[in-house]
Amino acid sequence: MPTTARLDRLSSGTARDSISAVQPGVVAMIEFAEHLGRSSTLVELERDYLRGVGQFVDLPIRGLYLLDPVSELPVHGAGENVSDFFMRRSETVGRALDPMLAVVRQEHRASYNLEVMPGPDWVATPLYQQVAGLHGMAHVIESPAISDGQLLGTLNFAGSSPPADPDRCVEIAQILGRLVGQAIATVRCRDASD
Repeated sequence: MPTTARLDRLSSGTARDSISAVQPGVVAMIEFAEHLGRSSTLVELERDYLRGVGQFVDLPIRGLYLLDPVSELPVHGAGENVSDFFMRRSETVGRALDPMLAVVRQEHRASYNLEVMPGPDWVATPLYQQVAGLHGMAHVIESPAISDGQLLGTLNFAGSSPPADPDRCVEIAQILGRLVGQAIATVRCRDASD
């Protein structure tokens, strides 16, 4: 329970100071999303996202897929620490086999593969055998990039070792999904008005 002195400090500062005092890292995520929202194109947004998101989620493989807001089919995808072959294989084979993507689409929430199924079941899935196993992705988190209730993309994180705190990583991925979704919507809106 916060002390009266702490509550006084929180209420007397700016909103960002208050947020920062309560949850370290939140201000950095907000500033990251604001930076992404100032991108001049979606390609620039993707590039800057991949360069900066590693500070928030401790899995080395990262991806961002931009989806058509109506069909929810990918219009572009970019990844870091994966091969071009993996990116193509992910789209041609993986999307139809992905159990976490089903959670992201249906429930609009982040999903961790080991929440969906135990590890031995994961490595036996066609998705792991045909796609994720190419880079030893034993741990995968996917999160929806949402704006105004629409699924605009997916944030993807993976690695061969688990994150230090999987539950926290899922929560951060969920928050980032909302923030990045807003940034995508902002850039798309600006593109449409140009």
